[in-house]
Amino acid sequence: MAAVARIVRDRGSVRYALPPHVTQEIVEHPQAVAVPGANRHALGLMAWQGTRLPLIDVAVRLGACAPRSGAPRYALVVAVQPAPGAPIEHAAIALDALPETVAVDDAAACEIPASDAWHSVAISCFLHDGVPVPIVDTAKVVITA
Repeated sequence: MAAVARIVRDRGSVRYALPPHVTQEIVEHPQAVAVPGANRHALGLMAWQGTRLPLIDVAVRLGACAPRSGAPRYALVVAVQPAPGAPIEHAAIALDALPETVAVDDAAACEIPASDAWHSVAISCFLHDGVPVPIVDTAKVVITA
C-alpha cells in the first residue's frame, strides 16, 4: 500500500517530507515582519487569512545552513497540533522551491539519518532516488522552546 508525502528541498542540501494533510497553502513572496530577539530560524511573522503566522527556516532550525541573506521565494502554511487533543494551529515554512508530491510504500522505509537534529524532529524516513528523506513532525519543527 502506498502513501503520499510532500518532499521539501531546501537550499539544495536539506531534504525532508511532510504528510500531505498538514500542508495547507503556498504563499508566493511572503513578507515577514522581523521580531526582535527571535531565534535565528524564525524569519518573522507573516500575514495569512487575517492572522500572523511564524515563518520558520527549517534548514537553520536543524543547524544545516546559515541564516538566509534574503527573503524566501515561498512560504508553505502548515497545520500544527502542539499536543494530542490540542486545537490545530498554523505556521509557515520558508521554501526556495515548491514541494514535490510522491508516492511512498513500506519497501522504501529506511533509518532516520544519524543526526541529533533529525532524531529530534523526524517520525519516520524513506528512500527517494537513493537518498534518505526524513518525515518530520510539524509541531517539532516549528514549535521550539
